[in-house]
Amino acid sequence: ERLMRRELSPLPRPLVLVVDDDPTVQCAAELALHAAGFHVVPALNGADAVQTFGAVKPDLVFMDIVMPRMDGFAACAAVRRLPTGSHTPIVFLTGRNDAESIHAAYEAGATDFVAKPFNGVLLGHRARFLLRASAAMKEVERSREHLATAQQLAKVGSWEWDPATDRLQLSEVACGIFGLAASSFRGPTQTFLERV
Repeated sequence: ERLMRRELSPLPRPLVLVVDDDPTVQCAAELALHAAGFHVVPALNGADAVQTFGAVKPDLVFMDIVMPRMDGFAACAAVRRLPTGSHTPIVFLTGRNDAESIHAAYEAGATDFVAKPFNGVLLGHRARFLLRASAAMKEVERSREHLATAQQLAKVGSWEWDPATDRLQLSEVACGIFGLAASSFRGPTQTFLERV
C-alpha cells in the first residue's frame, strides 16, 4: 500500500521565477507556465529577482530587460554570482531584440532569449527543454567532479591533445605529478615535453 501511494503521489513541479514589471506579461507568462506544469514565483524588478532567487532557488528564470530599480542585465549578472546561480537557466523575455541587446544579454550570463510577444505554448515547451538541458549539464559537472576525485585518490592524471592546434591540456592531478605550478597546463606539446 505504501508503494502504491508513492507511485500515485505527483512529482514536484519545477519552480520558475518570472521577472517583469508589466503585470499583463507577468500574468500571461504565469498562466502559460502553470498550464505547462510549472510552479511560478513572480518578481517585479531586477533587485527583487536577485533577492527572490536567493530565497527560493528556482529551477529556471524568465526575466525582462527594462525594469525599474535594477535592469535585467544587472540582475542576471548578480544571480550568476550567487552560489546557486551559476548553472540555473536564465532566459530574457523582452521586446528588445536588437543585436546590441542580445549581445549584452549573453554577456550578462543569459542562457537564452525570447522575444515578446511570446507564444504561451512555446514558452512552456522552451522551459521544459531548458530544464532537460540544465539537468544534463549538471550531470556532466558531477561526472567531472567524480573523475577528478578518482584521479586525485589514484594519483592518476589525464591529458587531452588537439593535434590541429598542437595544444595540450593537463588535469590538475597531472600538473601535480609533473611538478607544474599551474593548476592546469594548456600549451604546445613541445613546451610540456621540455618541462618533463
